[in-house]
Amino acid sequence: MDKDILVLLQLLSKKPYITLKEIETSFDITRRQAIYRIEKMNDVLKYKGIPSVLVGSAKEIKIDKKVKEKLECLLVELNSSDEYYMNKKERQIYMYLMLFINPDYLSLQNFISSSLLVLEKCLSRTRSPRLRLISSRFRLGGLK
Repeated sequence: MDKDILVLLQLLSKKPYITLKEIETSFDITRRQAIYRIEKMNDVLKYKGIPSVLVGSAKEIKIDKKVKEKLECLLVELNSSDEYYMNKKERQIYMYLMLFINPDYLSLQNFISSSLLVLEKCLSRTRSPRLRLISSRFRLGGLK
């Protein structure tokens, strides 16, 4: 679980009726991102044995009293644990560092060569003459 889901759970426990628009504005996210976060939250709820939160036809979320009580219990449980939940930026930094800390997993050379192959594939699909020239230089350089 990450901080975004935790904050969403806190918001839903405070406001048992909320619209997707309110979630979008309070988190400054798009509709698709809001729906994705609700799906991730529902995965956590399912794992904990709590009924899923559903989005209604009017793009609203309505939580009954029993689910609200279970959400509050879950939040108390999560807040009392010693676990730290990373935000998106912290997760990105952590994954990047883990790639290079464990040399058995990935060497810098593997990372660079695979990145260049992806770049070469992207360049080969372009219609720009200048980028096609760069792409042909990659192929001549032995990357293909």
